[in-house]
Amino acid sequence: MDCEHEDFAKVLPDGFDVVFDDIGEDGYRRSFQSLRRGGLLVAIGFCASVQAKLRMLAILAMIARMYLWGWLPGGKRTRFYSINVMRARHPDWFKSDLACLFQLLSQRRIKPKVAERISFADVPNAQRRLESGGLEGKLVLCPA
Repeated sequence: MDCEHEDFAKVLPDGFDVVFDDIGEDGYRRSFQSLRRGGLLVAIGFCASVQAKLRMLAILAMIARMYLWGWLPGGKRTRFYSINVMRARHPDWFKSDLACLFQLLSQRRIKPKVAERISFADVPNAQRRLESGGLEGKLVLCPA
């Protein structure tokens, strides 16, 4: 399904139980609207805001609005997942999950899409590329 051109809310007219949104397009509005009663929106990113070059205050306001939606009548819930917060609160979970991911990677059971491997000297340029958006895959920082 092409979520950019098709209305994913029409796939399940009664709504989804859970929506994981790593884009934040339209401030998570479409994802929240596509939930069924009691459904959960898990926001795990906001790259659309970064690509639109929104200021940090605007991004924080969007996230705050998403949390407020979770208090509206209708039973829909919202959460924002941050790997940095999880790592700080549960370091052993983080280490265990990371070890599992590296094992899956070494077994070639997961295949992350890598746009380019970059050196430390290229970090400023890489940051500009990330901010401008449009990358197909991740930039991977490699020591010289």
